[in-house]
Formats: sequence, structure tokens, C-alpha cells
Amino acid sequence: TIDNRPYTVYKNAPATMKEALDAGRAHGDTPFLVYENERLSFNDYFQQVDAVGAQLVARYGLQKGDRVAIAMRNYPEWMAVFTAVVSLGAVVVPLNSWGQAAELEYGLSDSGASVVFCDEQRYRFVQDLIPGMGVKAVVVRAGTSELGENAEHYQTFIADGLGKALPAFDCSSEDPVMIMYTSGTTGKPKGALSNHRNIIQALVNFEFHGTCSAFANPKAVELMMGSGLLPTSLLAVPLFHVSGCHAQFLLSLRGGRRIVMMYKWNPKQALELVEKEKITIMSAVPSMVIDLLEHPDFDQHDTSSLLSFGGGGTACPPKFSRLLDEKIEYAYAGSGYGMTESNATCSSATGEAFAYKPNSAGTLSPIVEFKTVDDNG
Repeated sequence: TIDNRPYTVYKNAPATMKEALDAGRAHGDTPFLVYENERLSFNDYFQQVDAVGAQLVARYGLQKGDRVAIAMRNYPEWMAVFTAVVSLGAVVVPLNSWGQAAELEYGLSDSGASVVFCDEQRYRFVQDLIPGMGVKAVVVRAGTSELGENAEHYQTFIADGLGKALPAFDCSSEDPVMIMYTSGTTGKPKGALSNHRNIIQALVNFEFHGTCSAFANPKAVELMMGSGLLPTSLLAVPLFHVSGCHAQFLLSLRGGRRIVMMYKWNPKQALELVEKEKITIMSAVPSMVIDLLEHPDFDQHDTSSLLSFGGGGTACPPKFSRLLDEKIEYAYAGSGYGMTESNATCSSATGEAFAYKPNSAGTLSPIVEFKTVDDNG
């Protein structure tokens, strides 16, 4: 019972995001991130996380509850900043990296962010705006560019923090930890506020569904375990959306899976990465999976490592299942439904369940209540 309302929750779930994501530290020197020619182990990654957190406190005086925005396309730094901010008990604000100056200004202002981590393109959109907003900018991958007032380079920012421990903050499950913007059909995007419990329950629920699916699909588990390949996910969807952030990044961080990041979606390049990096998992919107399977060069690449496919963000069309049957010897496929407001949690169908009813959004999660009403409620 929370605030006099009863909830169904996983009682053994971690209490805070730091506790939940620190599970990734146990994976040590296991490979975690591949981005173009860059490779980071879990230890390398957490070294950056700790440096970012230490410097946010030492240089900017960050306190529990302060808002820190991220406005950049998919880079390893996006992930390091996210983990550092939520581990400090501050509130992370992922902004739409496709937004222009007006959208970014709105997100910074509406959320009350005091710091924004951004790439150079996003920084140039708001460079003249942030001094008047009292926002400090840390800019990644800007080379030796002059940045101007209220901004500094990421490498300069973290330099003195490398090797330092992440400062400790006292957090509870009910403390706010993320504002993620979701676009409606009218008006400006709305900031959906999540506390630690909201996100953690969603992550544990994903893991619950995965365990149930493993029991129901022993052949798939046997093939994946017997392949000898390191579980590796192709990240080609934005991290500012729950499908990229929760379903891929955060679950992989906890579970010890490797992530291969793409700068932008390109099916030809994706095929090359599948072959080179032995990608085992592809989770994206159905049209992207279809792009890959229909590419004229598909048969010229070794895609035998690809076993697991997920389609989310929209309903999977019949072509999705048909192409998987035609192109993949054994595809462990799935789909589901969730919302930004629910941290991607609602329902899921994978493997045999998805093959049985490919048009369904799956079985309802145990932490979700569902009700159908008429026009009168």
C-alpha cells in the first residue's frame, strides 16, 4: 500500500535505480558497448559513470532532485550520463534528439534542468539560449570547437573525476528520477514523471516475462545457449524513447548483454554489423526489421547469429512474420505493448505465443490492471 492505494509489485525488486543498475558492475571486463571503432567493457563504462557523477557534484553542486537533461543522438556518453544522474538521486530528462531549437528550449525550460549534456549539433541549437536560462552545457564529441559561455567539453568535464567513486545520496523508491517527454496528438509534449519504483518495477517485469518465455520456449533457449555467442543486441532505435532506453539499454546493462550501437539506421550497414559482430538480438519497429530482411544484399551476408527479433512501437504487420519464416531458419520473435507513462510495461508475447497469435499484443503483465468500459465509463 502506497499513499493509501494498493499496488501489485515485485516485492524482491531493488529499491533504487543505483541498486538496480549497479548489477551491471558484476560483469566486469565483459564487453558492453561497441560504437564504430570504440569498445567499452562494463568496467570501462562504469569508470565513466562514476567520473560523471563525481564531477556533477564537485563542479556543479548537483543535489538530489535536481534535473539534468540529455540532448544528443545515440552515443556511449548518453548511457553513462543517464546512469550517473539516476544513481545520484537526481532527475534525468532525456530530450528528443530530433528536436530543433524551440523543442529543446521547451524541454529544458519545462523540466527545470540546470545542466544539459548534448552533442555539438544540439548544443548549437541552444547555444545562445542557455546563458539566459541559467543552464550549464557539457558537450560531447565537439573536437576542439570553441563552445562559448556556460559550456565545456565532456572530456574536460570528466578528467578530474576519473578514478573517483560515485558520491552517495540517500534515495527512496518514491523519489522522482526521470522526466521523459511523450508527444500527444495535440499541444506540446508532456513530461511523464517516474520515480525509482516505477522504472525498476518495469525492468523486473521485463525480466519476469523473459523468464516465463524461456520456460515456454525450450528450443529457443537451447539454440541460444548452444550457439556459444555472446548475447549481443543491435541498438538502432533512439535512447530517448522507452524502447531504446528501457527494453535495450537498461535491461542489457543489468543482464550483461553486449550492445552494438548504430549512428543512424541503415539496413546495409546493419547487415554488415550483424555479420562482423555476430549480433544475436534485433529489437526495433517492425518496418526496420522488414528493411533488413528485404534488403537485396541480405543473402550475401552471414546472418546465422540472428535468433531473437522484437517488433515494438506499432502493431506487427503480417509481412513481419512471413519474412522471418522465409529468411531465418529459426526465429525467436516477439511483440508487446507499453507506453512512456508506464515505462514500456503492459503486455508481451514471444516465441510460441507470438506464432500462435501474431496480431495480439500478448499476455497482460501481473503488475498491470486492465479494464474495458463503455461510453458511460
